[in-house]
Amino acid sequence: QGSWSGSSHSSAAERTLPFQVKGGEWEIDKRLLKMGEMIASGSCGDLFHGTYFGEDVAVKVLKAEHLNNNVWNEFTQEVYILR
Repeated sequence: QGSWSGSSHSSAAERTLPFQVKGGEWEIDKRLLKMGEMIASGSCGDLFHGTYFGEDVAVKVLKAEHLNNNVWNEFTQEVYILR
């Protein structure tokens, strides 16, 4: 197991990429997502291995008590990069 922390990339929230969430663009059919083992855990959430439509995926589960604008901005930047 490893660990990760959203706080290690504090400058990522300051760099804004041209990305906007449009209605339903991020939505997946959760019934088709199969959660696997936990890969890493950090202060802002946990990272799991999963499968979606037979493809290996990473599933990040953010901890509600740590959600704020910085965490949300870092998450949207990460999704934009990975897309």
